[in-house]
Amino acid sequence: MERWLAANFDDRGMLALNETLRLELTGDLDLAAFQDAAREIFDRHGAFRLAFDDEQPRQHLDGTARLQLERIDLDRRPDLLGALESLCDEYANTRFDMGQPPLARALLIRVRPGHHVFLLVVSHLIFDGWSSSVLVRELAQAYRARTQGLDSRLPEADSPVAFAVAERDRFDGPAGQADLAWWCDTLRDVPEAPRIGDVAPAGDRGFSCATLRHEFDTATLKGLRRRAVPGKATLFHLLLACLASELADRTGRPRVVVGVPYPGQAVAGRHHLVGDGALDLPVLLDLSQAEGFDETLGIARDAMIEALEHPNITQGTLARALGLKANGDRPPISGVFFNLNPRVPLTGFEPLVASVREATKPGLLSEAFFNFYELNDSLLLELHYSRDFFSEGHAQQVLDGLVERIAGLGTDDRAIEGRGRATTGERGAAAHCSGPALAYPRTIRVDEHVCATLRRSEAALVFHDTCWRGEDLDDAANRLARALRERGIGRGRRVGLCLERGPTMLVAVLAVLKSGAAYVPLDPAYPDARLQVIAEDAGFDLVLADAGAVLGWLGSVQRLDPTEAMAPEVDASPLPPDPERDASGEDPAYVIFTSGSTGRPKGVVVPHRAVVNFLTSMAVEPGLDAQDRLVAVTTLCFDISVLELMLPLATGATLILADSGQAADSEALIRLLDDSRATVMQATPSTWRMLLETGWTGREGFKALVGGEALPPTLARELLALGLEPWNMYGPTETTVWSSLWPVRDADAIRVGRPIANTTIHVLDAGLMPCRPGSVGEIFIGGDGLALGYLGREDLTRERFLDAPEQAGIAGPLYRTGDLGRWDASGQLEHLGRADFQLKVRGHRIEPGEIEHCIARHPDVGQTVVVAREVAPGDVRLVAYVTARAAHSPDPASVRQHLVDALPNYLVPQHVVVLPGLPLTPNGKIDRNALPCPLTVVAHAQASAAADTGAEDPRVEMLLELVREVLGDPGIQANDNFFESGGHSLLALSVAARVKARTGVRPNLLRLANSSLRIVAMELPSPGRAAEPEVRQGLGRRLLRMIGGDRTGQQR
Repeated sequence: MERWLAANFDDRGMLALNETLRLELTGDLDLAAFQDAAREIFDRHGAFRLAFDDEQPRQHLDGTARLQLERIDLDRRPDLLGALESLCDEYANTRFDMGQPPLARALLIRVRPGHHVFLLVVSHLIFDGWSSSVLVRELAQAYRARTQGLDSRLPEADSPVAFAVAERDRFDGPAGQADLAWWCDTLRDVPEAPRIGDVAPAGDRGFSCATLRHEFDTATLKGLRRRAVPGKATLFHLLLACLASELADRTGRPRVVVGVPYPGQAVAGRHHLVGDGALDLPVLLDLSQAEGFDETLGIARDAMIEALEHPNITQGTLARALGLKANGDRPPISGVFFNLNPRVPLTGFEPLVASVREATKPGLLSEAFFNFYELNDSLLLELHYSRDFFSEGHAQQVLDGLVERIAGLGTDDRAIEGRGRATTGERGAAAHCSGPALAYPRTIRVDEHVCATLRRSEAALVFHDTCWRGEDLDDAANRLARALRERGIGRGRRVGLCLERGPTMLVAVLAVLKSGAAYVPLDPAYPDARLQVIAEDAGFDLVLADAGAVLGWLGSVQRLDPTEAMAPEVDASPLPPDPERDASGEDPAYVIFTSGSTGRPKGVVVPHRAVVNFLTSMAVEPGLDAQDRLVAVTTLCFDISVLELMLPLATGATLILADSGQAADSEALIRLLDDSRATVMQATPSTWRMLLETGWTGREGFKALVGGEALPPTLARELLALGLEPWNMYGPTETTVWSSLWPVRDADAIRVGRPIANTTIHVLDAGLMPCRPGSVGEIFIGGDGLALGYLGREDLTRERFLDAPEQAGIAGPLYRTGDLGRWDASGQLEHLGRADFQLKVRGHRIEPGEIEHCIARHPDVGQTVVVAREVAPGDVRLVAYVTARAAHSPDPASVRQHLVDALPNYLVPQHVVVLPGLPLTPNGKIDRNALPCPLTVVAHAQASAAADTGAEDPRVEMLLELVREVLGDPGIQANDNFFESGGHSLLALSVAARVKARTGVRPNLLRLANSSLRIVAMELPSPGRAAEPEVRQGLGRRLLRMIGGDRTGQQR
């Protein structure tokens, strides 16, 4: 059933089902005997006469179909081997029509005298690995019999139709139901599907495939068999254990699920069956308690033994029973598969020398398939990988890691300890862990670094229609700095800045730095309650605020309107040296308050040295000079504003300062970008997305710095398509704005690149030891960008700023980011999300615990959980799910207002969703993956069918009517996704058949899986009268794997 569903996605899915068998024969082949033997084998197996309905999961035998053996002679071609491979590739890419048997092609190729190749290309709908062994064995027996003038005496072939009926009954019967119950219990807390690729598919999958190979020699194979014996295990168990260890390292998760094919023919006792009987068992391997390879081997052995005792299962059946969310064109539980093919006896062809292997694999439904073959005296590993998910370099890295692991066991009989850790050689060679060594003045203040260039600039700042010279800015900063000094401000003091965006804000930053104090940004838009908390923890000595600002939270702290001290008559000369109050490179430059998991924000203290290093590095790469014009849009409370405000001044570039209105209004911002002839802007992905959706086209060579949250591949593609120069930036506040950067050239494999100057980045395991390239660990950052710690939080500082163990070979303190990552094959850092529940939304680092603490104080709220949900590509929203404290259900608007009164806007969820209860995993934890999409909840609560925005188009009306009918849900809306609304593959086929009856056109199932209903509808012709769908009569049998109502058409 699952493979039939895959074939129905589109032609690429059908092509990916092609299996190949390549039999090499060396010696004097009896051509007539071979042809007769092949004809006998083809005619005796009903699989080669099977046809399939493309609208219903039914199969039937076509008595007129017959598989013929084609013949081609190559011995006159100039490049024999090249011609042979090209021919095999061409045949492997044969496109079969599931309704037109045979779904196979057979070819006998004469390469040269004494060398023939028998090639079989056959659809997985009628053939599997077991069938391959049956066919080769029977072909050898029939060939030998004919060369000896004897009858082949083959046993009666099993019927694929009878097999399908019996298997359906077995799945429906007590044995099948008992197996399903066992699997549901085993995978009740199913881990996330292992994602070991490095590429994010651009959209619908292409089901592409490439293959890498490695052959282990005889000595290694013997060593592996010896190594398995003490653990009462087999070679199969040992190789599976090695793969599980590799997957655990590469995903950073000790619990992984691997798909293992098992022949249904063996379960049913139909040993002579050619057909598709493969059952893909989703084997759970939990290595969380494994301290070494002996334990890992035991876990793999026991998991396989137990799985084989319950073989009546498929991924789709199990996914539906577990209520897992459909993955559209991806496997629902695991896209990683493993198999060991036993040696196929070929002595029946003697005196010919025979060898058999898989030929070119034209496509792959899964993400990766680790396929091992036992040969006569060696072990072959073929890694089939989907180019939808893997770059070639990363796939080679995965293969190399697994090969190293296996070879180590097979050659010196040692256990694999410290799996995934870098060797001493790897640590020494990991130059990509350190950024370039770049000289910079470590002891000076940020203002000294900036103002040396600033005073020479004739166009340092543009705000609205006014252009400021650098000298004027510096003079104004000197005047304000003098006023601060007169009020006792200097080194060791902290000054709050509660100012609207404009030149005064910039001058105030420079003035505080000149005075020797540290500035603390305060957004005037923040609620008083939030500003009160920051003021209490910051311990301000003075606050600079606009004249009209109301600061009810200020208390007894002195306040100064900076414009009063910037009057032209005030002395503008630099402050005289004052050893008591002048700051140095190690003194704080600013304190930025970020979200705190305890419900209270924490202040990150950043020294001048770190900022000067950062600005020196940024000037070189991504680069900024006096010819550039940079538009600054970021609030002062977000640390990336340091780049926007200071880097242009330090390099002689022009700073185009957007006011608050321009920064928040995409149309106004586009006008500013165009009118100012800007060449550079830094923003979060959300802001870039907003600009593109408003119609901004940029211009060739425009430098787009993207950071603050993950860069979506779709956004990267759009920026590249416009001819822009995008850079992906990464770094936490605690390591000074950005710690790594990557010039975006490949949107399918997003990276965060290499460390900036004088910075080190390390990927460490749980023991704080370096992970080898390709293995997942936590990202730690060291070097000159490190902050001094958290203001007044020595406990938290010790927890997050720490030293690696001496044996790790890492010098200096490191900041523990809480981010997961890995080094790729080219030495670039890949960011893989969080190790905890911290979120990034529109560039802001958010601790959901802080929001949850605030929501919990609402009188009507019982439980709550806050998550970030991507409701559409690039549209990430903060969502709060709440339950009622008592009988009175909380009002979402009331909850939001409660948050608005206490938190800054970026911490207020866009959606508050009231649920009767929070979904739980079987072990009692909140199941975040099971929380409903907020848009779906809102639509179901508010909308009726007539209210849908797409109802004016008859195609949308028609599709909505059919989908609502099939899913039994009148609240489905045009912007909903079919699968996310409760659909699965069988229901998708039902919708497709009904659409075809209305329009004569069958919608693309991949589009239905990956797009909104509106998009699907707009690709259809207008509804009209069409013929009823043809109903096939005769020997129809429902396919076995239909019984589970499978959600996806995915297999290997």
